[in-house]
Amino acid sequence: MTPITREELYLALITTGEGEIPEAITRVEQYLSAIAGEGDPPEYPITRVEHYLAAISQQDFDYPAPITRIEQYLYAICGDGDAPTPITRVEHFLYDWAVNGAASFPDGIRIVKHTLEVADDSKTVWDVESTTLTIDDGTPASVLEVDGTTLEVSAGA
Repeated sequence: MTPITREELYLALITTGEGEIPEAITRVEQYLSAIAGEGDPPEYPITRVEHYLAAISQQDFDYPAPITRIEQYLYAICGDGDAPTPITRVEHFLYDWAVNGAASFPDGIRIVKHTLEVADDSKTVWDVESTTLTIDDGTPASVLEVDGTTLEVSAGA
């Protein structure tokens, strides 16, 4: 999907890694720009959405339980919960980010957890920080192949 708005442009840059980052105007754009690898985020989040973006950009701020649909996507990007089925254009970009991750993050910025569906319908949670992959049904496994990439797996709780 081709981005139309500035917010969509930032989200497309984060998910594809392609394009140029425009100069941030709003506080949300400052966060998205920092996540995309350009500039620094605002020092303190003010809104609920900014709290999520601060957490995603590795600032030491907690984020609330999601209320709105946008917050549900950001919650999923933070590694908690699942992203709902997208309805709006912005939701499609956020869904892509929540499900497929970012194209590339600058050093120190990572999605902490990512849920993968595997062939037997079990779900796995990939913790990028510790590079562990946990199968939630406890099925013992030593190797899992995902999109042609072989990952070492240990059975988890």
